[in-house]
Amino acid sequence: MTQKSNKNSQAVMNPLEGIKAVQELKVIKRDDKNQKLQIEIYINPTFQQIIYDELYKEKAKEAELPGFRKGNVPREVLEPQVYKELTNKLVGVVLQLIVTELNQRISEVLGKDFVIVSNIMVEDVKFKVLEVPMTIRGYVYYAKRPKLPSLEEFKVKKPEVKVTDKEVSRALDEFWNNWKARVDKKTQAKFDKPDDKWVKHLKLPNAKTLSDLKKLLRESIAKQRKAVALREQVEHILHEIIHKMEIKLPKELLKSRVEAAKESLLKQLQQLGVNDLEYYFKANNITAADFEKQVIHQVEDEIKTSLFWQLFALENSIRFVSDKQYKAYLNQAVLAMAMRGQKQIDPTVAAQQAYMFLLQDEFFKRIGAAELIVVKEEFKEETKVGFVKKDKDDLSIKKDDASTSNTASSKILIPEDAKI
Repeated sequence: MTQKSNKNSQAVMNPLEGIKAVQELKVIKRDDKNQKLQIEIYINPTFQQIIYDELYKEKAKEAELPGFRKGNVPREVLEPQVYKELTNKLVGVVLQLIVTELNQRISEVLGKDFVIVSNIMVEDVKFKVLEVPMTIRGYVYYAKRPKLPSLEEFKVKKPEVKVTDKEVSRALDEFWNNWKARVDKKTQAKFDKPDDKWVKHLKLPNAKTLSDLKKLLRESIAKQRKAVALREQVEHILHEIIHKMEIKLPKELLKSRVEAAKESLLKQLQQLGVNDLEYYFKANNITAADFEKQVIHQVEDEIKTSLFWQLFALENSIRFVSDKQYKAYLNQAVLAMAMRGQKQIDPTVAAQQAYMFLLQDEFFKRIGAAELIVVKEEFKEETKVGFVKKDKDDLSIKKDDASTSNTASSKILIPEDAKI
């Protein structure tokens, strides 16, 4: 399926559409005491070949060899020289692209009473040729599924904001100066100060006089402040919800995250010429135990927050109800990513961001913060494949579900930092 292109994105076929990445998942050992599942994953050779072909195309575009123009080196000449490089990179790309499908398969193994609380920890990867399944051996940590607190007890209060005449005057001055910076000197010479004549020249749809413009500025300032105040309340509510979620995280996982935090901190200190964590602890008036508590608290908050959104989506059966709704949220996601300076939009990441916007909007509605909703349009449900109601106990995420709608057909973008 292709979709119409717009100024934010270009639609092309997704070569992975409908292709399963994981050919087989084997459970090596399930350790409920340490909340650890050891697994072996076999990757679909067709999936491997498609990723490799995409990598090759990107490489071929930039390839230059004596006797050939850039991007026009015959495959039979170029491929033997880049095959090893590309297959090495292939491993890293596959590991990044299988996450959603792998989590689904692991969730099916664990059952509805458990949730995954870590990424897969890769211990070994075996790969020789494209025609043979890549084998990945590793493990994930899991925990008992926590119960979400009722959102009925969490509601925002409508913020009251005041905007002074002085603040409106400052906003008007800034508006006036920005206008002067954009127009030529001849146009500037027609107006020596903000007045009704100037406002009329601007041809604003809702302002015919200077008084109208001041009113609009006052409303704009008030709206911005209300949004800030609401967001602060939402963050506080989310923090309270996370605090009430009870979950026992694996001790091994917490210990490994603490060690990783120490290693990361030590590397930063070494760049400054400091080779001892104790020096850092003393300088900041904390102990190693204090540091470990801080890291564990951060890890718990991080995992609980992720689980909250996952369970909120599943327990409320939140999914895109139509192609039109999906595209509206996808456009917002692409726009947000572009505004953050991303020149290449990864379709998988864009789809995930679109779904996150949908979740946030539903959350805003339930706690009374409708003013913060990203997509305000209402959508009618379509009865079609890809928009099937999800069982609230099903923790798996399937390809045709809301988070990875099959309407998202777009070019695969290979992550630049993909590596083994």
